[in-house]
Amino acid sequence: MNILTEFKTLKDAVAALVADQSKATLVSITDLSTKISGIESGLVTELNTAQARITSLETQKTDAENKATELTGKLSESNKMETECRVALLKHLSALPGHADYKEGGAKVNATLTELIAAEQNATNAAIAATGIKVDALPSGGTPPQASTAQKPVNLTEACLKANKKA
Repeated sequence: MNILTEFKTLKDAVAALVADQSKATLVSITDLSTKISGIESGLVTELNTAQARITSLETQKTDAENKATELTGKLSESNKMETECRVALLKHLSALPGHADYKEGGAKVNATLTELIAAEQNATNAAIAATGIKVDALPSGGTPPQASTAQKPVNLTEACLKANKKA
């Protein structure tokens, strides 16, 4: 039996007493009946508020679960991309002379992505330095210098090979 049914039964009992009692007792019973009705109204209001809050919390829970699922997917995608980047950097670094530590079974095969990026930057800087090209002479953005119409633009790979042959 729920609380509202119990209150209705109590109200009905008070109503029955009212019908059978004297005038003095009738005033007391009427007062009691009014108080019971007030309590019932308050409980109904609280129940409705609680039910609305439960509905709201269920909606928030569903939203949070959906967001967690979305974020889990994004995290999984991010982890996959990080793994792909690590594999690509390890493959490239292990192919470079002097970088055998990055080959499978090498001491640096478990390097972090940050360490691999730093190693790649160092290898790139070393390769540029080996060409003899002055980095400060390279265009730094904006409008590139006009290519000479008399000769083909310089290929950086060919320039590196020529620089290595001279050394």
